[in-house]
Amino acid sequence: MYKNNIILTLGLIFMLIFSACTPKNTEDLSKELASLKDENKILQEKISSLEEQLNEDTNNVAGTMTSLSLAVDIVNILKARDMNELKNYAHPQKGIRFSPYAYIDETNDIIVTANDLEPYMNSSDIYTWGSYDGSGEPIDLIFSDYYDRFVYNQDFANPHIVGNNQIVQTGNTINNIEEVYPNAQFVEFHFTGFDPQYTGMDWTSLRIVMEEYNSQLYIIGIIHDEWTI
Repeated sequence: MYKNNIILTLGLIFMLIFSACTPKNTEDLSKELASLKDENKILQEKISSLEEQLNEDTNNVAGTMTSLSLAVDIVNILKARDMNELKNYAHPQKGIRFSPYAYIDETNDIIVTANDLEPYMNSSDIYTWGSYDGSGEPIDLIFSDYYDRFVYNQDFANPHIVGNNQIVQTGNTINNIEEVYPNAQFVEFHFTGFDPQYTGMDWTSLRIVMEEYNSQLYIIGIIHDEWTI
């Protein structure tokens, strides 16, 4: 009798051990696997979405920094009057248009190609760059004199304000930069004024206009601006 009880007890123990070690049935495992696959799919979609957003934000920041940093480089080149260096940044097809005031005259503003920048600076030839505000008299100057009056007339490498794709100040002259250069970026280097007696009417700005060509930014416009009648 005692022996039979031992055998029965051992049998129950083996049954319990076997039952505990028995894996889940196939249906339960299939459901669990399907659920895990669904969760993994959702996570992968979230990861892809976040990666796309990160890449987009990075590209936007990189693009902004590129235009701003390029404009800063250009202003320092202008300060050094280094036309040999400036030509490397001139648009290969469009050259650089020089505008003495905010209104860009597509017909009469002079465009200088990359290879002509240095010869222009060294030339004694007089060119008509537009008309003086107020008098309407023609701006007849050699390039170096135009440069001193309508390009680097102040130390724009150390401005009061910098506007990145933003107009800082306007006068009475129509500003048509967005109409003439719809696909361009620009940076404005601005001085709010110099002599207190003029209460800011002696402000001046230099705008560097850039456009992409073959995935690289080039200069297509240099615009001078100031208070106008």
